[in-house]
Parts: sequence; C-alpha cells; structure tokens
Amino acid sequence: MSEKVEVSMDEIQTTWRSWFVCAMVGLQYAASNAVRQVWTTAIPLAGPELGITQAAAGGLNSAYYIGYVISNLIFGYLVDAIGPKISLAVGTVFSALFTFLIPFASGYPMMFVLRMAAGLSNGALFAGVAKYQISWFSPQTRATGMTYMMAFSSIGASLASIVLAPIMVNQGWKAGFNWAAGFALACGALMFAFGTEQGPALQRIKKDKDNPPTPEEKKAERDGLMAVIGKKSFIIGTIGCFLNLGMGQGFNTWINSYFIEIRGFTIVEAGLIIGVTASLRLFTGPLAGVTSDILRTKKKLSVFGATTTVIMTLFLMYGPGGVSVLYVIMILRTIFSSFAGTPLNALQSQAAAGKYAGRAMGMYNAVAQVGSVIFPAAYGMIIDKTGGNFTATLWFGIVLTIAVAVCIANMEEIAVVKKEKAAA
Repeated sequence: MSEKVEVSMDEIQTTWRSWFVCAMVGLQYAASNAVRQVWTTAIPLAGPELGITQAAAGGLNSAYYIGYVISNLIFGYLVDAIGPKISLAVGTVFSALFTFLIPFASGYPMMFVLRMAAGLSNGALFAGVAKYQISWFSPQTRATGMTYMMAFSSIGASLASIVLAPIMVNQGWKAGFNWAAGFALACGALMFAFGTEQGPALQRIKKDKDNPPTPEEKKAERDGLMAVIGKKSFIIGTIGCFLNLGMGQGFNTWINSYFIEIRGFTIVEAGLIIGVTASLRLFTGPLAGVTSDILRTKKKLSVFGATTTVIMTLFLMYGPGGVSVLYVIMILRTIFSSFAGTPLNALQSQAAAGKYAGRAMGMYNAVAQVGSVIFPAAYGMIIDKTGGNFTATLWFGIVLTIAVAVCIANMEEIAVVKKEKAAA
C-alpha cells in the first residue's frame, strides 16, 4: 500500500518523487487515449465491413465522449470524496473491460453502448490529474507538471496508430481492441500500486450522518464553487477549450482517412505518419509547460499556438506533397497545437486551485469535452454531405481554431511571482 503524506499545499516542493508519481498518473492518460483512438485506426477497415456511413463511424468516437462528458460531471465530486488514486485506477480498469468487449458486440448499437461505457469509466481522469498537479508540484512548476502528466496521452495515441495498425491489417480490426484493452489494464494496475497521494490529494469530502450540513453550509459550498466556475475568464476559457477539443478530436478522427483517401497512403503508412508525430506530444506538452513557466505567460503562448496551428493546417492542405515535407508539417503542427491547448488547461487549473479544484476542473472538462462529442460526427457529416471531401473538414477546423485564439485572447491571467529564498 502506498504511503500517504500529509503536506500543506503551500509547502509542496517539486522533487524526483513528483516526477515518478506523475508518470503513473500520466499512464492513465496513455491508457485513455489508446482506448479512445483505437477506433480511429480501425475506421478504414471496420467501416466497410460494418457497412456504416462516415457520420456513423464518427459517431462511435462521439459515443466515447458522451460517456466521458456525463461522468466528468459526476466524477469530479468522486475524486474529492474518495481520492484521485482509486478513482483513476478503477476507472482505467473498467475502460479496459468495455474495450475488450467491443469485438464481441452483436451490432452497431451495442458497440455504441460499449464505447460510451468506456468513456464513462474515464470520467475521473482530468479532475484526478488536476488534483495530483497541485499535490506534487510547487506553484512555480505546476504548468510543467500538468503538461508532463497529459503528455503521456501521446503514448496511447502512438500505440493506436503505429502498433495497432499492422496488427489490424494482419489479424483484423477487432484484434486492435484486445491489445488496447490489455495496455489499459496494465496502466490501471500500476496506478493502484504506485499512485501515492499527498497534500490536497488526501483531502476528502466528509459527511457526518449525525451532524448533516445545515442549509447555510450547503449554500456556502455552492457559493464557493460558483465563485470559481462563474468567473468570466473561466467561462471564456471553457468555451475556448470546448472548441479546441472539438477541433482536435475531429482532426484526429479523420486525418487517418484523409491520408488514405486523399494522399493515397496505405493504412500502415498513414498510421506511421500519425503515430510518429503523435509520439512527439510526449515532449511538446512539457515543452509548452516549461516555456510558459519560463516566459511567465500562459495566455500569450496559447494564442500564439492557436494562430500557428492555423498556418500549419493550411500548409498541410496546400503545401508541397512530399512525404518528408509532410512529416515536417505534421511535426510543427503538433508542437504548435500543444502550445495552444496545454497553457490553456494550466490557466484554468491555476484559477481553480484550492478546495473546489476537483469539482471545478471536472465541470470544466465535462463542458469542454462536449466538443469531442459533437465534432467527430459533425466532421463525418461534412464528408458525407460533400461527397467525400475530406479537405472541407480541415477548413472547418481552421475556423474553429481561429475562434479558440479569440477566446484565449479575452481571458485573464494570474501572474505567478517567483519565490525568493529567505535571507540566512
């Protein structure tokens, strides 16, 4: 059983243990992304076999996020009640179970339900990450810490693209779901074994049956939470994240098909391009966090990232068509999109730090992830309506990214002053 250390949030220092524990947390992100992205890799093979439209294929990615959004509204409270360790470990294990059952589904409706259940299982993910971030990293390094944890999502995305693509070609698309489930199960076990809690992660919502909270105390709780999530800047940031996640999930869902249908690559070749560039997020997320900590600005860096993402998307569509150039464009787009999204999350986490962090960040992520529900299917509908015009979806993503930059530009940023050492 992991050691539990009582530490005040004001006394937390970043140590080597911070990086180890947060690697365990990061693996839950990796598992989640392997589970959610495995269908993206399977679409070119599974879609024709199942005889479904592009909108229906995108709908199975949306199904995951329907469950994810619903559970984010609930599991933020769960993280505050039973702690992030158990919430994350159990959730990852259940997501593995529902993913494993996909190959045995009797038809599209059952697949939809299982995908939704997998998303439902991962609902504690973002709130848990936010709780570990403020529990293991000092205020001056929290942006770096959060990006370190979230950057592990690239491992899951790369697994789904690089490793699972040839497995699906050789063994059938259903085999990919078994491998993704096995990976998620292993990650959940590691979290349970090594996800040490301290500081705010140890705080629990306590209910006294003999002395239930008075109406005044309940009102104080509601008012305290509303003081966090009701801020104008927090609301604008949530809208920005909604659009950014929607654009990102739409892009991730259909870029594989774009490379196959428009650029003429095989599923393995397309998977390699996407997987190699996606793996860079293991470094680009932390790079964005370190850069924002060094420059002491998350807002300006995030606006810069969104703007340059637009430029790289235009190069992707209309730039030189060579494979080497395509790799460079995708690499640059990966870097700049991290500069857009990572500092935005750190801005919101900074604003929510404190007693209501789990619930506030859970609600923030729930609303933002509605974009992940809507846009994969919306992109598929665009493809169906335009007769297979995958380029139209990239233009749609450009419009969304411009709107993201506008939202972030109107947010407020709390300056973090570097702590000076006390005189001897």
